[in-house]
Amino acid sequence: MQELGIRGIANVASSVCIYTPRGEVSPKDMRMLHIDADDDEHYPLLEKHLCEFEMFIQKAKEDGVKTVVHCKAGQNRSAALCAAYLIHAERMKLMDAIQLLVERRGLVLTNCHFLQELVQLARSEHLLD
Repeated sequence: MQELGIRGIANVASSVCIYTPRGEVSPKDMRMLHIDADDDEHYPLLEKHLCEFEMFIQKAKEDGVKTVVHCKAGQNRSAALCAAYLIHAERMKLMDAIQLLVERRGLVLTNCHFLQELVQLARSEHLLD
């Protein structure tokens, strides 16, 4: 992570994934966000966590801090929050956000409830095509 200049970590599965920076990067040098979210068909991910996540990412972006976002498998929680950020903060259309995530990550958003939340968000932001 040091070679890539990453100084921020958003862990959106903090109850099942614990990351402690090692080597030359000290935990005090890292900006960290811990969100304990469930990858569950009934979990209100965006309702519970989008505001906190968006504030963390926006502050890191303003400060020029490269940030990695992860969960256990990197498919649902992290992807849904990243897509929501792109829709809400960056004003990206839903399908463009999903396409970008697929290009960068591969298989994402297999949780139907998270997809429904993203559709609702995009509809409310007038970014649903």
